[in-house]
Amino acid sequence: MDDISRLKELLKSDGKKILLYHQDGDGVCSAALFLKFYKRFEVFSRKGPVIEDDFAKKIVGMKPALIVSLDIPLDQSWEKVVKISRKIPGCRWVIIDHHLITKDLNSEAVVHINPRFNDKTAYIPVSCLLYELLKKTGKNPEQHVWISAIGTVADHAMDCMNLKECRRIYPELFEAGANSKIKLGSDIISCLISAKEAEGANLALETMVRAEDFGFFEGRRELKKVKEEVEGEIQKIMGMFEKNKEEYRDIGLVMFEIKTRLGLTAVVNSILSDIYDDMVILVYKKAGDGWKVSLRCQSGRVNMHNLIRKCLGEKDSGGGHEKAGGGLIYDIEKFKKRLVAEMGKAR
Repeated sequence: MDDISRLKELLKSDGKKILLYHQDGDGVCSAALFLKFYKRFEVFSRKGPVIEDDFAKKIVGMKPALIVSLDIPLDQSWEKVVKISRKIPGCRWVIIDHHLITKDLNSEAVVHINPRFNDKTAYIPVSCLLYELLKKTGKNPEQHVWISAIGTVADHAMDCMNLKECRRIYPELFEAGANSKIKLGSDIISCLISAKEAEGANLALETMVRAEDFGFFEGRRELKKVKEEVEGEIQKIMGMFEKNKEEYRDIGLVMFEIKTRLGLTAVVNSILSDIYDDMVILVYKKAGDGWKVSLRCQSGRVNMHNLIRKCLGEKDSGGGHEKAGGGLIYDIEKFKKRLVAEMGKAR
């Protein structure tokens, strides 16, 4: 049985169902698109691939028949997936992802879909991948292609087919180029997550699931207010960059600590990567007992997923894509030293 047939069969499962989605623009839009067609799911956002022990216990206690994961590289936590499955007889998984693959999880209990199985260099956000999968399973997602397009733009994939289809169906959303409504939608979601983390992601998700068109999503006053707050904070942070950056031009590395209550590491790094497109950029901030880090290299000169994995400590977690990645680090100074050393080797 092929992936599409198994996917259709599993999504018809009876019993309790759980949806996990990545807490970023692509993850939010993927979940919103999914919930337009499959509504009877309990929904949880996740910051990354790590399944914490408390969350694993919660899943086991819910005894789901099906767990669907969108835009989360659960193959990086495959041991936890196996342990959870063993404790819930009959539980099945659908994992739809596009990150670099660390393990093939396909089995009798798991459908693991990732375009990189066929092409290691493929970069197709899950919001685009899911849009195509829905069509292959007999759904008609065209009315909601704007949701898919926002998620794809949020993940910086500008050549995907769903964008062409969205431009054909909703050309007005692409007017004004870099200031288009599609880009505005991506910015709104980014700001919500930066300001309110899981609460912001869930607010964006709920709004998109309720929305029949982009106008409903764009017109919500609460979303605009948060966007203005976050953009003001970004301006303050960028004003400190030249003073506080650590720059190693000989190895092509820039490091910058930000101090803010908002989750802006990836957003700030996105701005900096447009300025230093051939440099490796580390942006980091204190987060509880650890440090949230974002790494980018817009030119693709250095593979960010591989670089992060080489620099992780025993308790750390992280990974991502060729040009962008992130993680949670517990000793930031050791991580920075490892980063400098690895970059020195790559000269």
